[in-house]
Amino acid sequence: MNSSQCFDEIIVIGDSKYRDIFDFILQEKHRGRYENIVLIGAEKPNTENQFLEWSWSHDELKIANNERVNRLTKVVLKDDSLYSLFIELKSEVEKIKEESKVNLAFILKYANFFSRMILVNTNLSKGIFREYLERLNHYFQSETFAEEVNSLFYGKDIYNPDVIEHYTNRIFDKFSGISTYLETENLKWDYIKQKANSNQAKTVCLIVEKKNYDAINNQLLNESINTIRLISDKRIDHSKLYLDKWLNDEQNSQDKLVIIPYLNNMELYTKITSVKGCCEVLCYENIDEISFDNVERSYQSQEKLKLTHNDRAKFIKTNFRSDSRI
Repeated sequence: MNSSQCFDEIIVIGDSKYRDIFDFILQEKHRGRYENIVLIGAEKPNTENQFLEWSWSHDELKIANNERVNRLTKVVLKDDSLYSLFIELKSEVEKIKEESKVNLAFILKYANFFSRMILVNTNLSKGIFREYLERLNHYFQSETFAEEVNSLFYGKDIYNPDVIEHYTNRIFDKFSGISTYLETENLKWDYIKQKANSNQAKTVCLIVEKKNYDAINNQLLNESINTIRLISDKRIDHSKLYLDKWLNDEQNSQDKLVIIPYLNNMELYTKITSVKGCCEVLCYENIDEISFDNVERSYQSQEKLKLTHNDRAKFIKTNFRSDSRI
């Protein structure tokens, strides 16, 4: 812009580069120095001028980089006993609602812990389950919980703390039943071991939560399983492999099988779409399967919004459609 040259188009990459000087850049357009301006960045400059928008979908970025568009495979595991225990928990909450007119359904979210666990049948795993129950019980007896629950009961003219404690104890007993079952039975872990044994020629990559990395690693050692490579969902230290590093590593290749025992958040789902090999997400039928389906639908909705944005018609005349069978 400091020269006398004129341009057909100016492309500015990175919003931090133009945020403070954009008014100057725009003035040069009005002086005829260039015809069009393209801004590539996360934020629009603060100006009254309207811009056409183009948001790349994740699949488009892969195609542009000559990468294969991958799809996650949902592996549904049917555990009738576990499902019955979850139904008992939900039914207990519904019974309390019928008896007291108070809805304690928010407590059900604390059952997510059990769906995500793949630790089983060791003193360590039993200790972790017991520790969670102790923390849950401590929370049920805390002032924070009391304030939240008491306001619900007070709204129904129930002021008896013994009655409230009776209800929470009934719910806690159902949590204990789920914990006792999963201490010795875990279909997700059985599936992971079966995959490891049937893929002796190649390593199975297992993505686990950071807080459970060491415990699961000990479980692998105890069961003498050496064909599973652990990957933490978040960075732990320089010696342990974590997801962001692995995704940008040459080990992320099409011949890898990647297993995720539990997935219920958009951030992890989006990262996993960058896995080049086969990627399987384990879900208990009608339990955490529902959470995964919700995340997947949200992701596809976001992708569709990018592909069907009105401004795209200014560049290409194409009608996009989605196919749920893919």
